Amino acid sequence: MGEGIIKSLCVVSSGAISSIGGTALTTHAAFRAGVSGYQISSHFNKRRKLIRYANIPDGALGALSDELLPLKVLHPGHANMVRIASSALVECLQGFETLGALPVFISCAETLPRQKPKLTSGLLKHLSIQTKIPFDLPNSRVFATGRAGGFQAIETAFRYLEVSGAEFVLVGGVDSYRYYLQQISILDAEDRLLVEGAGEGFVPGEAGSFLLLATENAVQKYKLNSLLTLAQPSSAAEEGHRYSSSPYRGDGLANAFRGALANAPQIAINQIYSSFNGERFGSKEFGVAMIRNGSRISPAAKINHPADCFGDIGAAFGPMLVSLMSHEKKCSGLAYCSSDGAYRSAICAWK
Repeated sequence: MGEGIIKSLCVVSSGAISSIGGTALTTHAAFRAGVSGYQISSHFNKRRKLIRYANIPDGALGALSDELLPLKVLHPGHANMVRIASSALVECLQGFETLGALPVFISCAETLPRQKPKLTSGLLKHLSIQTKIPFDLPNSRVFATGRAGGFQAIETAFRYLEVSGAEFVLVGGVDSYRYYLQQISILDAEDRLLVEGAGEGFVPGEAGSFLLLATENAVQKYKLNSLLTLAQPSSAAEEGHRYSSSPYRGDGLANAFRGALANAPQIAINQIYSSFNGERFGSKEFGVAMIRNGSRISPAAKINHPADCFGDIGAAFGPMLVSLMSHEKKCSGLAYCSSDGAYRSAICAWK
């Protein structure tokens, strides 16, 4: 039997790995210190400029399980993301190993025009094999919707906990541009990469992040420490997205902001965490969203865009932004993510 309508959930643990940190705490500390994970690669773009990446340092990831070694040959990018996600998941569940098989809602890369899917089937099964952590696979779900997918996963976690009456759920995200040279070539052809001499663009990154979410009843029942409280996220579609011929008006993000703020009516927004990666395309819709929701957002609100430190981490953005917020001493803010396709999502969170 379900708990009825759940208006908020608590983050009781997080795990993360990125180009600037091997754990959630070190990633947050490096972000706050302004550390850059940008590295010059040996790959040239179409104008013979070296491409920058923000990859996780070699040696920071554990070895692939013997059972999964064939993946390293057949699907090296998939195998790499299994290792990335595993690192964040193991950290997230430290001290919570006795919870048993939990459902996992994980965000992965969206498949865009002219691109092949980054991940093969069986991600959750492979993740379970790699970590030796059992999952409730029948109730788990993969969201292949890019940056906005993490908040869509949290939205689904709310519904799952309402209906099932369960107390805990895992939400994660993983993405990487390493090994996907076809995608890099397409981005380069579209002048989307930040290289020497470019006026705008982004640095491809890679990261994984996981959150252990609990109901407020569970936090009280087991006397847990709540790192952050989350209101229900809100998602919307932008008709004029990057790969659409429709006019780009910023309606999707503005509506996602509006819904997220409505789900947390008493919260003052003094910080904003953004998936903005340096492309002007994303700055336009943010301006629209701020203007249309200005009555709820302080003009003095601090705007954080951590892609300046760890690059564009794609589908890992949602859980990563929540993890960063959870390690702030004080926080009352809104986080948002915009995919390259239509999806836009936002969430309000507070200490």
